[in-house]
Amino acid sequence: MKRMISLMLCAVMLLGVLSACTTLEEGDKGMVINVYIATELFDFDPARHFNDDAMVKIYDLVYEGLTDLDENGKWKKALMKEYEIIGNDEDGYSMLITLNNTRWSDGRTVQAADFVYAWKRILSVDYHSEAAPLLYDVKNAYEVKQGDVSIDDVGIAAVDTYVIQVDFVSEINVDNFFQKLASPALVPLREDIVDRDTYWATQTATIATNGPFAIKEINKGGLLRLERSAQYYLNPEAENQALDTYVIPYRLLTKFETGNAEAQLASLTSGGIFYDGEIPMSARAQYQSSAVID
Repeated sequence: MKRMISLMLCAVMLLGVLSACTTLEEGDKGMVINVYIATELFDFDPARHFNDDAMVKIYDLVYEGLTDLDENGKWKKALMKEYEIIGNDEDGYSMLITLNNTRWSDGRTVQAADFVYAWKRILSVDYHSEAAPLLYDVKNAYEVKQGDVSIDDVGIAAVDTYVIQVDFVSEINVDNFFQKLASPALVPLREDIVDRDTYWATQTATIATNGPFAIKEINKGGLLRLERSAQYYLNPEAENQALDTYVIPYRLLTKFETGNAEAQLASLTSGGIFYDGEIPMSARAQYQSSAVID
């Protein structure tokens, strides 16, 4: 399912949003918005930091998985176009998942093999990730993680360029499985990028993302710059497709020097930033009593 993220209307982009009325900079390609999304980030590998609150806020903007969660915490389709249950109790129980047409920030299409690689990476006995149990419904996933069978025996395969087959030992709770697939840990990753550079997730030159925003600048102690991905759900056959078809803001700028509570509150109430995802509870009462919210 395509997502439209609009800060222009003070919409809730992430949980725990506090937004203030301020003047937004209008550029040639859309709104440039000063924000404070989370504490400083150094590594954008979703399999390593999926349970970090700060990371999750960023992942929701730069990565997209097969499913997502709605405002009620229920799963909904994201990159998954459709699914089909195949097999029976005697032959096994399998699922075919077909992907929507979308692209990585460098222009390459998001493919079934990207999910297979990301999931097998998590399940590898040599790779430490607390996300592995999310996939234990999959045939041989637990056994692979324990080192009892080969990674080639796990029930995950790309049976077509945009179709994933997932095998299970027996019938599963489909809703529960799709709820798990909404985890940031299970988004796709590029084998050609991850295996080529140990530090791929720490530098913009080697980070490819498939979400509505791409990571364009990371300055430690300074600035995180996200820009709308020109490739997000890009249809190359569509003529004159607007860059902001699915994502309205063009650029989100986080300045980490506004990290302490007092600086955040001062910047928010003065209009220096439009959005804050981490104002501590101790400062919220003061903000709500002194700021005007549209």
